[in-house]
Amino acid sequence: MVELLTTFFYVGYMPFMPGTWVSLVGIFLYLIFNKNPIYFMLLGIFIILGFLLCGKAEEIFEKKDPKNVVIDDLVGMMLVLSFLPKKFFVILMSFIIFRLLDAVKPYPINRIEKLDGSLGIMCDDLMAAIYTIFVVGLFLKIAS
Repeated sequence: MVELLTTFFYVGYMPFMPGTWVSLVGIFLYLIFNKNPIYFMLLGIFIILGFLLCGKAEEIFEKKDPKNVVIDDLVGMMLVLSFLPKKFFVILMSFIIFRLLDAVKPYPINRIEKLDGSLGIMCDDLMAAIYTIFVVGLFLKIAS
């Protein structure tokens, strides 16, 4: 069950950039549920499951922050979309910036990811989400 949930129903086993694929799943969920209460309920459930299970997944896979554990990426993308307008350009920009920040890991994301267990796995993506919300929000403010 830990493997099923932390790989988000095995999306984490996609052969190329599984975090990117699950971020696309997050966009799909966003488009389906359109910020209604079900969307926020799912986001809350995924956050709780991530914090409860990601540390156990490290033990199962015998690796720190295994690349196939992607529930953290899903939560990050869903969180970003929760705070921004539902416009194609904004979704695309959010996706690109979130994936870039998750890959590059600027300060303090690079320090946060070193935390043990679920904290490190989940919090670096949550911080990347916060950075993305800020960057996209700033861009939208300047562009308006």
